[in-house]
Amino acid sequence: MRCDPLNELIALQTAARKLNLNKPKIKSKQLLGHHLSNQRGSGVTLAAVREYLPGDEIRHIDWRVTAKTTKPHTKVFIEEQQFPVILITDNSPSMQFATKNAFKAELAQRASALLAWAASHQDDPVAN
Repeated sequence: MRCDPLNELIALQTAARKLNLNKPKIKSKQLLGHHLSNQRGSGVTLAAVREYLPGDEIRHIDWRVTAKTTKPHTKVFIEEQQFPVILITDNSPSMQFATKNAFKAELAQRASALLAWAASHQDDPVAN
């Protein structure tokens, strides 16, 4: 006997809370993205202050540190980004093969739903 699809989706939502698809989140919800990027750039979060090197942008000079050390220092920022999740499932005839419990297509749809819930809990956009 099959269970109710709505109850099954709710159960998958509960299981998805335990999944971590991405890197650590930034605490502030006011920012554009919720994940730290590996790229350094002119984002919102300050990563470090270092000595000024030729080619650095003048607008990023930290004037307080420069005044204290008498050597020019510049700010380095970490950019934030979102991780859009795109879900694709195969609905070809080859997925209509069944084992004892379910068709392969059903298992693929359950896996997609689980990943969609996990991405949704992490405030990432989901497309299918």
